[in-house]
Amino acid sequence: MKGNKILYLSGISITFYGNALFTFMLSWWLIRETGNTDLLSKITAITFLPTVVINLFAGSLVDKVNKKAVLILSDLSSGLVCIAGFYFLRDNFSLLILAIIVVSLKVLGTFFSIGSRVIVPFLFKETQIHSVNGWQALIKQITEISAPLLGGILAIAWGPQLFFLINGISFILSAIFETFLKMEKITSNEHHSKKEKSAQKSIWHYFKKEKKIFLAIIGAGTSNFFIAGLNVLLPFVALTILHSDINLSIVLAFQATGAVLAPILLKLVKSNKFLTTNFYFYLIGSGVILIFAWPNLYILCLIMFIYGIIQTAFNINFFSYVQLTVEQKLLGRAFSFIYVMAGILIPVGAITLPYISHIFSGYSIMIVGILFTISMLTIYLTAKKIA
Repeated sequence: MKGNKILYLSGISITFYGNALFTFMLSWWLIRETGNTDLLSKITAITFLPTVVINLFAGSLVDKVNKKAVLILSDLSSGLVCIAGFYFLRDNFSLLILAIIVVSLKVLGTFFSIGSRVIVPFLFKETQIHSVNGWQALIKQITEISAPLLGGILAIAWGPQLFFLINGISFILSAIFETFLKMEKITSNEHHSKKEKSAQKSIWHYFKKEKKIFLAIIGAGTSNFFIAGLNVLLPFVALTILHSDINLSIVLAFQATGAVLAPILLKLVKSNKFLTTNFYFYLIGSGVILIFAWPNLYILCLIMFIYGIIQTAFNINFFSYVQLTVEQKLLGRAFSFIYVMAGILIPVGAITLPYISHIFSGYSIMIVGILFTISMLTIYLTAKKIA
């Protein structure tokens, strides 16, 4: 199991960094070659529909095949796509080829995202799953902070073309790590020991029977709507109310610091079952803390620091809950549903919630916090009633 932990975390670390560096390098290269800052958003928009459509059946496929093979093939294919990108783009910039590469990596990344979550109960004991998710969250947060800095250095040192080759090799290296993973079938959890025929039902039959699990996923999915709105409104408040690009960077740095500290703090309180299992506490808390987001630099720094801790703690507890509770043979479909909800609600939230700023201006984040809290409390009370 210890070997699995090293191999699994090493594999996803390389993949996380590969994806984060590619996103940065793509943006940098597009702006350098075309001078058009809107192209990245347009290319990203192109990937929206394929990603949502793929998510609809990717989970079902992951449930039916070897989970380790999904990770290996996803990383291996991503590596070959990047190497092909190096070959076709080494001499000339081509927007069409770049768009094809972006769509291909997004589709492959969809399978990897689902597979990397579904495989966890097959690799680790139930008592280890929370810890593994904590490490995964820590790696992801460090990646998001360091990738832009590292990407800038690599862009200067290697150039975007060579980066494709290096990134392709890193994906293949990740696939090699994943080939040595040792999978075990879990039978100890009561949800996993039910008759196999129950797992053959659709995810909707399962959700109808397990309403508590369904509501938990609805709550997590709905939170993406408010988080997306926050991600747009926070720069608005910093730039138009606080009148400073530097202030925005400072606030985001405090949020990132909180997010990095969350897995460490959860390890320190691992004996406290409430703090390490109750994801609703963090889900509701995410909304409550935003109610106090007064448009002042010092207050925003404190609020976003706490928010970063709460949100990351929620992710760790929620994913652990799903992996430990949902039937083993339906995990892929459950995660597909989670990612489809996020894929739809994130753009909807990013488009609609910023209109609040026309009425409430600098207090818009506080209003989002109120709506966030009411929504999550409603879902929590409903789940408690049927429990």
